[in-house]
Amino acid sequence: MHSDESIGRFVISLDTELAWGTFDTDSLSTFTEAYQHTRETVDKLCNLFDHHKTPVTWALTMHLLDDCDGHDDWPNPQYSWVNWYDAVPCVENISRELWYAPELLDRISSTTISHEIGLHGYTHMILDETRCSPAAAKQEVTTAVKVANRHGIDPDTYVFPRNQIGYLDVLRDAGIDFYRGIDAYWYESYLPEPARKPFRFADEFFRRSPPTVTVDTSQSPANVP
Repeated sequence: MHSDESIGRFVISLDTELAWGTFDTDSLSTFTEAYQHTRETVDKLCNLFDHHKTPVTWALTMHLLDDCDGHDDWPNPQYSWVNWYDAVPCVENISRELWYAPELLDRISSTTISHEIGLHGYTHMILDETRCSPAAAKQEVTTAVKVANRHGIDPDTYVFPRNQIGYLDVLRDAGIDFYRGIDAYWYESYLPEPARKPFRFADEFFRRSPPTVTVDTSQSPANVP
């Protein structure tokens, strides 16, 4: 992402998470078949972006690149619906192919066009400041950066899981320069989540042009809505 306001840009950002995106909800089984086709989909998208010479931001959940057997000693966020580190895919009985996929990064890195690799957390933790402790947030963000660095990535951009914006100071301390902010559609700001869906689906169905936005550089990291 770029902060030069004199140049207009069309930004595509792709959350890439597999089972990490829904393991804490009841919908993991709903998307299992789709996750099994993620590698094929990423391959086709890479070909498409190469064909049109279009660089994008791939927001990867960094645990996709990290094989492990759990995080017993890590600070646990206090969510009412799940015990986070008891439920993560690497310790639950979830097919390994649904949570460990380093070949995705290999495919994205093999393209003719140079794409940006951003962060979508380490375990897709929701950084809600009312339910996620500072210690848990710091562990999540700094580990994501460390895994990225280990794979030769110096990340600039953070895409918050579930669009829950929080702990910008943690991002700043970790060297993150940009984050993807809330959509600039009017209903994202004024309506509760269940009421937004019909408007969002209508926008997608009619393929309406998204609103133009300006990067907010008044704080660090900068907000790219």
